[in-house]
Amino acid sequence: MADGVGLVAFPWIASLITRDPVAVALVAVFLRGPWFFFSLPAGVLTDRFDRRRIMVLMDFIRFVVMSAFALTVFFAGDIANISDEPSRLVLLGVLYCAALIFGMCEVLRDNAGQTILPSLVAKHQLEAANGKFSAVEMLLNGLAGPPIAGFLIAIALFMPLAVNAAAFLFAAIMVLAIVPSSSQSSRKRAAAANPTSFWFELKSGFGWLWRFPILRDLALILGGVNAAFMMGVAIYVLFAQEVLGLDAAGYGLLLTAGALGGFIGSFIVPWLGRWLDMRFMLLFAMGLMVFENTAIGLASNFAFAWMVIFIGGIGIVGWNIHTVSFRQRIIPDALLGRVNSVYRFFGWGMMPLGTLLGGLCVQIMEPFWGREWALRSPFLLAAIICGLLGLYAMGRLTRQKISDAESRAAMSAA
Repeated sequence: MADGVGLVAFPWIASLITRDPVAVALVAVFLRGPWFFFSLPAGVLTDRFDRRRIMVLMDFIRFVVMSAFALTVFFAGDIANISDEPSRLVLLGVLYCAALIFGMCEVLRDNAGQTILPSLVAKHQLEAANGKFSAVEMLLNGLAGPPIAGFLIAIALFMPLAVNAAAFLFAAIMVLAIVPSSSQSSRKRAAAANPTSFWFELKSGFGWLWRFPILRDLALILGGVNAAFMMGVAIYVLFAQEVLGLDAAGYGLLLTAGALGGFIGSFIVPWLGRWLDMRFMLLFAMGLMVFENTAIGLASNFAFAWMVIFIGGIGIVGWNIHTVSFRQRIIPDALLGRVNSVYRFFGWGMMPLGTLLGGLCVQIMEPFWGREWALRSPFLLAAIICGLLGLYAMGRLTRQKISDAESRAAMSAA
């Protein structure tokens, strides 16, 4: 829920400080940038230390940072009407710093959270478990968080930040209740008995992924898709305000569409996976991504945009459930943190680039197409990129490669 509240609060505060699309997009750059420069070290740390304690520490740090940011906004007063330019720049700098710290914590926390799951459930239960995790995430992150943020912004600008902080503290306390598994304990004992250098561990994770062509292709495709997706996310708040004419509450409600689609998809996808193979589900998901970006780029009213994002949410969760479960099934537990971080380095590390390109795209296109079509252009360009990646995926994500990877993993485990 804290992530969902922040999804609205961060860019909304930025839009009150400045209307520059690049300056607003930089918030997302700082939030996603750590996936590029910190994901590889995070993988080594995840395999070296207790994954549960990492999750607790990262949530607690975010609680402290968000509490401080909430106090800053409270004492700043009416941000939208601050005329002093140095004060605006200071506030923007504080926002960027908070976003950067949040991004770094998210990288380490999410990697630990994803790699702890295979030690808690059997491999044949991974799709169902990831589906349930996706459902809870979509329910609170996407459905509850954004509308709550919009409601709280209407009361006072610092309120969503205070609620965000409280949610992270609650999350840290809840994670403490997880009982460490025997596999985690044996992994820590093995790491302590056989200490290796940081670079050796990083290299072993990198090499393991590179020896599996299907994982390499999935990571590269995901990187392109995420970069394209973030082009629109970078200027989403400006698109919602200026093209769709939404206020904070309407913007928060718009963001619930993808979450509701993902929530429903988190139950449908594992069920369909019993009859339809992974390749079909991934290609279908990419087709929905092309449709979503094209339709959003042409949308002019809230109802149509909401329905399109809802459909796109089903595609996103379909991709996530199958690829995450696939990685958890074929990667050994001792290497899961490192290989997962290398995968995310390629897959999520392109997000900052896409975010920056989204803001630049609007700035470059505005003199030629006008403000409205400049704000639409990142979505239309993202649709083209996703379409080209879909064609690439059709040739690379073959059933034979998927089958070979699972067979190799089974033989290695035996």
